Order: sequence, then structure tokens, then C-alpha cells
Amino acid sequence: MDEDLDRQGWEIRETFAYYGRALYMASVVEVALAHVLLYSQFMKEVRDEFVSKIGTKFDRSQYERDFDRFMSDQFSQTMGNLMKRVEKFADLDASLKHRIADAKKRRDFLAHHYWRERSIDFATSAGRKRMRDELNADAEMFARLDRDIDAAAAPLRAHLGIKDEFVVEYTRKFIERVERGDPIED
Repeated sequence: MDEDLDRQGWEIRETFAYYGRALYMASVVEVALAHVLLYSQFMKEVRDEFVSKIGTKFDRSQYERDFDRFMSDQFSQTMGNLMKRVEKFADLDASLKHRIADAKKRRDFLAHHYWRERSIDFATSAGRKRMRDELNADAEMFARLDRDIDAAAAPLRAHLGIKDEFVVEYTRKFIERVERGDPIED
């Protein structure tokens, strides 16, 4: 396929790919925020109720419906709303909260203003190169932030009895199922 593209076509395609990666990584941060809310709100409440009732009357089907509803509610929120809620419920340090706010501003810029602001750059080879460098830096910043949010959520998971090793193994098995084309539902 690459042999069908001239240099300009390749640069344009790659610039769009870098843009897509940067926005994808911003979306990963949004999911990380939803996970913090999952741990600090939903799962904490479920755990507290389970412990208080010594596990009696636990209805797995109802739990799964409530879980799906909770996550659907989180994914319907804007990044700004998730950010505000995480700041209230999660024990995040001020530096991380500041980085989340900065990332939200950058995500908004990418989603709403980037192409208009970079239209002149997009018209030249050197400009497209600058854009790819900038977009790569954005994607890497979002990836670092995702890892740092996950690390900050580790105490929440630990309090719930969720071991990081379990999460890693579950994720590995999930990806294997997806790669095989198996259904993703358990």
C-alpha cells in the first residue's frame, strides 16, 4: 500500500495517524478516570455492603447490572465532569490533579481547535513533521498520565482486595480472547 503513496501522501496519512493516536491516548486517560470512580465509589460501596452483610444476599446478576449501569454512566460523562468527580473522591496529589487538568485542556484543544490552528503547518512537509512531533509528544504525555493515574489508584484497588497481579493476568487473558476472536463476555 505504501508504494501507492508519494511522499506528500505518506506524510499526510502519517500526520492523521499521529493525530488519531494522540486522541486515542486522551480517551485512555478518560477511561482511567472512570476506573478511579469505579474503585472509589461503586466498588467501595459494593464491598462495604458485602462486608456489612457478611456476604449474605449478594446477587451477582444484580451486581453485574449495577456495574454495567455505573460504567455506562461514567462513559457518558465528559472528560471535564469525570475530572471534577475524581478530584472530589480520589486521594490524588495536587501535582497529579494539575496534570489531569492540563491534559483535559490539551485534549479539548486537539478535539476542537487543532486542525484550524495547524492548517498552515499542514500545508508543508516541514509543518507536517512538526505536527507529527507535537502529536507524538501529546500521545506520550497522555500515556504517562494514564500510567500515573493507575499507580495512584493502586491503594484504592488494594483496599478492595484487588491485586495488581490479578489485573495484569486478567488483561492478558482478555487480550488473548480478543485476538482469537472469542466472545469478550465471561
